[in-house]
Amino acid sequence: MDAQLVRKAILARKGGADKILPFRYLAAAGYAKQFEPQLDTAMQAALKELPQLTSTTILLVDNSGSMAAPLSRKSDMTHADAAAGVAIVARGVCESARIFAFSDNCVEVPPRTGMALRDAVHTATRMGGTQLGAAVTVVSKPPHDRLIAITDEQSADRVPEPKGLAHGQRRVQP
Repeated sequence: MDAQLVRKAILARKGGADKILPFRYLAAAGYAKQFEPQLDTAMQAALKELPQLTSTTILLVDNSGSMAAPLSRKSDMTHADAAAGVAIVARGVCESARIFAFSDNCVEVPPRTGMALRDAVHTATRMGGTQLGAAVTVVSKPPHDRLIAITDEQSADRVPEPKGLAHGQRRVQP
């Protein structure tokens, strides 16, 4: 295999590679670690081509023990990998994105992008319980326009009611 040729092909993003979802780049990096820098660069370039989401977004990423489970019996990707992929997208397309990882506690993830953000999310907290309610309470204080929680929904505590429109809710005209 000509490694230099593979590196060039990854960076060229030909043949529909610009439509690849970030978790596919993460999966490829898991199988071919020697190409992770090129995969990261290609992923970042693809994200820059997407429409931007204005205003401030807070993303809560579940980093509990249950997120270590594979997505399916045939997958090497975990729920945590998929969640990190969503965080990468949020950081890439949001005008302002603050990303928090939560488990038994909730911590803000450093402002990384791409594969470095994946690593930061995975190591931000110990994989313990799922205190989603506490995490929502922590991040509800700073001003933001939207709150997105990425979780397998195995919360161990009560989640507060939304303070605005929740996913699936519609504004009713008087």
